[in-house]
Amino acid sequence: MFENEIWEDLIGYESIYIISNLGRVKILPRININKSGIIISKEKFVKLHKSKQGYVSLSLNKNGAKRTQYLHRLLANTFIPNTENKPQVNHKNGIKNDNRLENLEWTTSKENIIHARDKGLRLAPRGDSHSSSKLTEVEVLDIKKRLRNKEKQINISKLYNVSTSNITLIKIGKIWSHI
Repeated sequence: MFENEIWEDLIGYESIYIISNLGRVKILPRININKSGIIISKEKFVKLHKSKQGYVSLSLNKNGAKRTQYLHRLLANTFIPNTENKPQVNHKNGIKNDNRLENLEWTTSKENIIHARDKGLRLAPRGDSHSSSKLTEVEVLDIKKRLRNKEKQINISKLYNVSTSNITLIKIGKIWSHI
């Protein structure tokens, strides 16, 4: 047992799993009845994995439904008050597998993106560095200029060999909003 370790029911999995403030998760002992008879399972630690994105994850099972969850979200939901009802959990030091409570905080998507940029963390590619991009930043700047000059979107789309919906998305700022 670790010193100062506090265990709480895992929200949504009460009486099945418990989680500690140190990031350890246990499955509680239970009785299962199947064709073979009664099986009593012992308390054991849940195996943690590293996701492709670098976060610590684990699989939880409830009523036969298996779900993969991120440890940092489970810790925050259990131990960190979310008084402003923010939807995301941020790792303050930028290290995705550092799940100490003092390193976690509730945040908005915008705050999380600003934090990642300020920390120099890798963000999803955008603009012409995105693999599906058909336009360059110079072309988009020209498209925006043409839109300001009231050129028809259909003509701009033909000029750059993209759909009119792409031009509309550029116009309303859904894509290429960073330039």
